Amino acid sequence: MKTSTSISSKIVSLFSIVLLVALIALVSYQKQDSQIYPTIKDISTCFINNITSKDTILNFIYTFLRLFGVLIVSLIISLIIALLYYYNRLIMSFLRPIIIIMKASPLVAVAIYIFIIIRGSSAYIIRPMLICFLVTMPVMLEATIASIDNMDQNIVLELHVTDASKWRKFFKIYLPLMFPSIVTCLLQTIGLGFKVIVTGEYLCQVKRSVGLMIYSSFSILDMANLIAIIIEIVIIVIIGESIIKYLSKRLKAV
Repeated sequence: MKTSTSISSKIVSLFSIVLLVALIALVSYQKQDSQIYPTIKDISTCFINNITSKDTILNFIYTFLRLFGVLIVSLIISLIIALLYYYNRLIMSFLRPIIIIMKASPLVAVAIYIFIIIRGSSAYIIRPMLICFLVTMPVMLEATIASIDNMDQNIVLELHVTDASKWRKFFKIYLPLMFPSIVTCLLQTIGLGFKVIVTGEYLCQVKRSVGLMIYSSFSILDMANLIAIIIEIVIIVIIGESIIKYLSKRLKAV
């Protein structure tokens, strides 16, 4: 039954992709403007050129490494704050206004301000990473704190009567129980983070980046290449999410 449902789900997903391809082909045929509404052939050609280009591959690698660095830093900071929250719940009362400001601030306004205030030889690397951090950090922190708040109360009550230190309880009991929430949060922030960091690279025109590729395509109205880049980003995000899901299952099995 489960296998049948899985196959049906894959067929529906495949149908959705075919529908999108047919829609692009239909719009391109009706508009008869290959520069703005490229054909499937033009998009396919750009896609193949990109994935076989050393420069394009390096641009994606550099962007992914920036995103990976941001996610690791966000996760570490979230876990540190979660530990402090475990010791004293007032920490979130202090941080909540800051988190609200980070979530509510318009991305473009934040990006422009960061572009102005961050100077120096390494500014082109720091700017998009900082922009991405300000977006992904609140999401990851809230998910981590929610995993503590939603902990099974029976487990919490049992922990209160044990003689182990809070430090030991957090790392031996709380952290393993928080793991599924952390994995789910990572899956949610990979796509969000990639979009944000590419936007930051675009606004800051970072060398060796996907954002600069998009900027270059837009400046000459190369829509075929632009759509090809979007498809490549989607594929990379799906692969990244699949890897995390696989590693999560392997760790649970252990």
